[in-house]
Amino acid sequence: MAVLVTPFDLNFDFNGSDRAGIDEGTVRAFLAGELGPEALPDPQWGPLGKEVFERTYAREVPDGHGGTRKETWAETVRRVVLGNLAYAPETLLPDEDVRLFRLIYSLRAIPAGRHLWVTGVPEVSHFSRNCYVAGYGRRLSDHFAYLAARLFEGGGVGANYSADLRSVTPPVVAKVDVRITCSPSHPDVDAVRQAAGEAFVEQPSPGVRTITVEDSREGWVATWARLIDLSAEPGPHHVVLDVSGLRPYGAPLQRFGGKASGPAPFARAAVAMAGILAGATGRCLSGLETMSIDHEIAASVIAGGSRRSARLALMHWRDPEIFDFISCKADQMSHWSANISVEIDAEFRSALAGGDPHATAVFEAVTTGMARNGEPGLIDTALASETEPEPLRACNPCAEAFLATDPVDGAGEACNLGQVDLDAFGTDMDGATEAVELMARFLYRSTLNPHPDPAARRIEARNRRIGVGIMGVQGWAAAHGYKLSELPSSPELLDKLTQLRLAARRAADGLADRLGTPRSVKVTAVAPTGTISNLRGTTPGPHPVFARYFIRRVRFAAHDPAWERLASEGYEVVDDIYADATKVVAFPMRDSVLDRHPAELIEQADEVPVDKFLDIVAAVQATFCGGTDGQAVSATARIPAGMSPSELARALAPRLGRLKGATVFPDVSRALPPLEAISVERYEELSAKAGGALAIGDSNTGCVGGACPVR
Repeated sequence: MAVLVTPFDLNFDFNGSDRAGIDEGTVRAFLAGELGPEALPDPQWGPLGKEVFERTYAREVPDGHGGTRKETWAETVRRVVLGNLAYAPETLLPDEDVRLFRLIYSLRAIPAGRHLWVTGVPEVSHFSRNCYVAGYGRRLSDHFAYLAARLFEGGGVGANYSADLRSVTPPVVAKVDVRITCSPSHPDVDAVRQAAGEAFVEQPSPGVRTITVEDSREGWVATWARLIDLSAEPGPHHVVLDVSGLRPYGAPLQRFGGKASGPAPFARAAVAMAGILAGATGRCLSGLETMSIDHEIAASVIAGGSRRSARLALMHWRDPEIFDFISCKADQMSHWSANISVEIDAEFRSALAGGDPHATAVFEAVTTGMARNGEPGLIDTALASETEPEPLRACNPCAEAFLATDPVDGAGEACNLGQVDLDAFGTDMDGATEAVELMARFLYRSTLNPHPDPAARRIEARNRRIGVGIMGVQGWAAAHGYKLSELPSSPELLDKLTQLRLAARRAADGLADRLGTPRSVKVTAVAPTGTISNLRGTTPGPHPVFARYFIRRVRFAAHDPAWERLASEGYEVVDDIYADATKVVAFPMRDSVLDRHPAELIEQADEVPVDKFLDIVAAVQATFCGGTDGQAVSATARIPAGMSPSELARALAPRLGRLKGATVFPDVSRALPPLEAISVERYEELSAKAGGALAIGDSNTGCVGGACPVR
């Protein structure tokens, strides 16, 4: 069988003046609904792009026959473009609708997944922000309610659990005895009974306060908040939570899509929260206890079994709990809903350089954890705050956006992201500049669509923070004749990255001034991009490809005849060692980047040492995210399995002060991995056995550690 996956459709001219290959009249007719999607050329999907789009971002729409079907990419882009332009129609540039449609349709620039999913959908369009931070307020529940509400919207939430920030919250003064009840006729009553354990009651006792949980995300959040606040009021308190009205597992979620998780996760979280709060009676919650409640919330935010939450937990390096924090995920079973990072600052850098025992011990513990399983990371809030209007102590889950919190109620700011694929433009600086400018205007317009939460809305209206990002940096460097590792020493590339940052600032400021609204405090941020980079088949941010040539392993049920056919055609097939009655087929692949650039200019991940990769991140940080315009670069350095903590420390320590964040992930050696790097000789050998099949793949894996929500 000859497997042929074309990474880029030749209907699109990479460097020509007509950068999307669709004439203006066709675009205008399609935007007006006068032509169907079939009138447009095929999108420039990456090897996995169409599958990722249909699985992740295509909404269900009426099929005209009483049923539904999936949106096409053209329909999604039209919805997103027209929805965004409607926020400020009086400010449009000449042909901005056509130019923006062409740009996104050709996948040369793509707004973040949240924009793709909700922009232009009236009932949920206000929830287009990716991620948030949650601070602390004067009510004990402020932090938890805000975090829960944002997670339920499908966003990610970062939080700093340091003692000095949590000191504004009241102590726990009373135990709350929580019981759970559910109607015997509810389809999930057995699951609720199991989740609640000894807290389950068939009937509430006479006189005990009963709270009926409303069947909505607001109902879940309000009930949890009431439970938490009761613990800060003199008691004791006895409460029965009636979950009979919550929709059963698998029921459709109308506004955000997906399937309901049923009442059992709510019950499990409520009982667990009560237990954590009871353990803190007579004092304030500790940082790890606060994290544990947040984890229970995040664990329950599940739609039909799909993870929809993402968190980042920070703690200051001088916090009394810092060593417990650093080791809290050592077994990989606790706090799995969050990535963790240690907050450092200028004092830490100075103390570490001076041999301070505590700073040294913290750094050794961090690098030991990094070398073992990739956590914790390091976040330098002092460096990130240098050009901010106010000191910032928290960031979004992937740490490219540092965000403000409200000192009264703890509500947090949102990030607002979009990406430009530099590889799509090669040496066409004019095209890349136009793409950055259009994306900056797109993102600024989205801030005009107010978030329903008044505190979040207030912060965004003040800061108008946006984050134009870049991906495909490796291919872009290759188009200029450079390897990725040579970027930090190339004045040409560094100057162009600076010019692109200034283009984002110029475009955002121009739109703000036209509207008479505040200029954006920041305009650039480089996110890991996750599934967004998969749509086009480009590299996330400044990452190299995983491998030029690789094996992609696909699992088939033993009763599926497909694996037998593939085996007969020469593909290697073995029994799965992790699952019974399962076969594993090895497909030899060549990364699609080699269709665009010479192999000698493309380094794969294991050829870029950690120190070199951190230099690349620092260079992009100083240019594209530099000056007073940029936020941070989120990128994860891969290290070989078995690298010693001391070796890692020697690479990392000299670069502190140039990196706002640093994360690494060790390569894990295990049998039958989903992706395995191979030599070109091995690729040719395996391909020959399969009849000379040409398989063009995408070896990018998106966010290491799974931090980002898929949409």
